[in-house]
Amino acid sequence: MYTNIANDLIDKIKHHLFEEKLPTEYELMQEYDVSRNTIRKAVDILSQKGLVRRVQGSGYYINDFGPRADQTINLTMGVS
Repeated sequence: MYTNIANDLIDKIKHHLFEEKLPTEYELMQEYDVSRNTIRKAVDILSQKGLVRRVQGSGYYINDFGPRADQTINLTMGVS
């Protein structure tokens, strides 16, 4: 379940449906009708992928990759 939520959040981030941060854990719990643990596991996936960072007491902020966010950088091969 949490992987489905993570994939949905990733899709929403890619389509710029969030300004600079994710909704609160409570709002996400309401939207997906799941527990706080499930939301945290989903957001952990986003964090591991480098898409968001947690600011304690403030929420989950979306990392800004700038206009070239769709590019992949391979340190041994350069920009692709």
